[in-house]
Amino acid sequence: MSRCLYLLPLFLLAPVSAEVKVASATGFQTVTTCTIDVSADLAYQTLIHDFSTWYDASHSYSGQPKNLSLDLEKACMLERLPDGGYVRHMEIVYHQPDKMLRMTGGLGPLQGMGVAGALSFAFSETDGKTTVTLTYNVSGADFLQLDKIAAPVDGVLTSQLKRFEAHCRKVNQAK
Repeated sequence: MSRCLYLLPLFLLAPVSAEVKVASATGFQTVTTCTIDVSADLAYQTLIHDFSTWYDASHSYSGQPKNLSLDLEKACMLERLPDGGYVRHMEIVYHQPDKMLRMTGGLGPLQGMGVAGALSFAFSETDGKTTVTLTYNVSGADFLQLDKIAAPVDGVLTSQLKRFEAHCRKVNQAK
């Protein structure tokens, strides 16, 4: 119950728009957006450098936020495992500071399903406010019935973007 109360403030923030745009047995596209009263630079730096702070570790293998990072040198979303292992969740394939971060791969169970996925964070600043658009395109074999998991994946990504938005606001207030 206390976890539910902890998450309640995330839903009281400015609206986050989320939608499964397309879903079929062979793939789906989710698009989630939010607008934050921060610069694109602050939003982008928060995405990269505070990843382990805002990312929900319940959607990780180790359950420990400190083990998660967006590693620009290794060009991946990386998670260190307690036994010395690691999970390379996604590859960073496009990095343009303050504008775009795109990664390829499958998040969570999608990784083991062997899907192709492209997750993009696009940043657009107008009048000191930044719109962040999170798009995830996923495709795979029709026997995977990806349409059945499109909505749950969209829900997880929406929750993550709400956490990111809340953390950006907190960082901005601390300045």
